[in-house]
Amino acid sequence: MGIVDVAARSASAAQDRLGNQVVCSLPFANAPPLVIEARPDGGLGNLESGIEWVRSQQEAIEDAVCDVGAVVLRGFGPASTTDFEAFLAHMPAHSGGYVGGSTPRQGIDNSTRVYEATRSSPEIRIPLHQEMTYLPNYPGKLAFFCRLPSATGGQTLLGDMRRFTASLPDRILSDITARGIRYIRNFRSEDVPHPAAGHPVLIHLTWQHAFSSKDPDAAEATARKLGLETRWESDDSLTTFYRSKGLTEHRKTGERVYSSHLHTQIHHPRWMHKGMWEAYSAVYGAKTRPIAMHAQYGDAEEFNMDDYYKIHDLLDAVTVAPVWRAGDILLVDNIYTAHGRGSFTGDRDVQVSLLA
Repeated sequence: MGIVDVAARSASAAQDRLGNQVVCSLPFANAPPLVIEARPDGGLGNLESGIEWVRSQQEAIEDAVCDVGAVVLRGFGPASTTDFEAFLAHMPAHSGGYVGGSTPRQGIDNSTRVYEATRSSPEIRIPLHQEMTYLPNYPGKLAFFCRLPSATGGQTLLGDMRRFTASLPDRILSDITARGIRYIRNFRSEDVPHPAAGHPVLIHLTWQHAFSSKDPDAAEATARKLGLETRWESDDSLTTFYRSKGLTEHRKTGERVYSSHLHTQIHHPRWMHKGMWEAYSAVYGAKTRPIAMHAQYGDAEEFNMDDYYKIHDLLDAVTVAPVWRAGDILLVDNIYTAHGRGSFTGDRDVQVSLLA
């Protein structure tokens, strides 16, 4: 049975299990998400009833997230970060939080589990990726909340990684399976002047921010606890190394799916817009300072660039762009479904929580 049939069957099964208080639909016939929308006359339009219903249907919703890859909960009443946290209360958080992440991200309203989705500049289109799979321990699922959709654009892009994995040429898949992927990430020091500091399109985190300590020994210890090899550089920056398999067995089904950040951690105009690439080249092009991130084959050989282009092309082919509505909650299986962000104009407030 093809993936389209599986998605349609899962939508029908979800409707049967969830009953007539909601309507289940697939905006994209061959891709996530499944939209579960409260009926106007279904009695679920206020926050309390919505939370109670979502908790009572947790097993069916989680099955739908796994089957389809992502689920949108629409019309259930959340309007604030506090409301979003209330919807998450019965969902276990990812144990590692965002320690060791690659982009700047802060908790919202002192929350310990709700973060800014990203601080990347609005003009940047963030390619599809599976959250934090450049680390040994990463979230199993993600929850996004749209408090305020942008005036234009700003969709949280989604891509079916089962379909993508099936579309990869056998040789590329075999190379990655045999050799793995090696991630090299550098974290600058906040005490050493750096041209990336404060730059609107360049992201080069400090080790103080990434590892939540101003003590270099404590920061290094945290990095090693995460499963990373470490090396201090002459400019007091910290470089980390991690070799992943490049494919991951899904924690629930055991299915092997492509799981790699190599296409986002190899800096290239293929995904960086013109201004971002020009800024990157000006700061790092002379190769006089460590770059923020890079990826290679697991044996430290540079990745085949023809394969790199092919991966981007195939990711583009599975990318869909669901339109946000204020109050939407999006639950994403972090292995079966990659996510990204479209460029946008106007204010945008999309928040995220990392789930087990």
